[in-house]
Amino acid sequence: MTTDPPTPLSARVNLLFRVFHAKGEPEQTSDEVAKAVSAATGASVSRTVIDGLRRGDPGDAALLTALAAHFGAPAAYLLAPDSEVVVLHRKLRFLAEARDAGTRLLALRGDMEPTADPTELLDRILES
Repeated sequence: MTTDPPTPLSARVNLLFRVFHAKGEPEQTSDEVAKAVSAATGASVSRTVIDGLRRGDPGDAALLTALAAHFGAPAAYLLAPDSEVVVLHRKLRFLAEARDAGTRLLALRGDMEPTADPTELLDRILES
């Protein structure tokens, strides 16, 4: 059995940018995300702070929680130790790859019904 390499905070943040946009649409910019996080928290967050997170600068829990919420991800994805997020990180990478490959329908085993809505699928995966 192979083990996943460590998933540093920068990789997690960058994956949120990569996953949470529509196929054919560009990723949100750091400036757009900074403005949205600022509006949500009432605290000023600059593009340079977001860029720093994307490069690996540490962030405080409040900022990381707000950033995760902006992308619709659980805060634990950015706050928890690597060992606790490796499965979620794999699932998010899968979703990005499926979207980029043009996947329109996924059929899953278990109690999940097939869906053409990637947002609904992500919600179901994150709940499991």
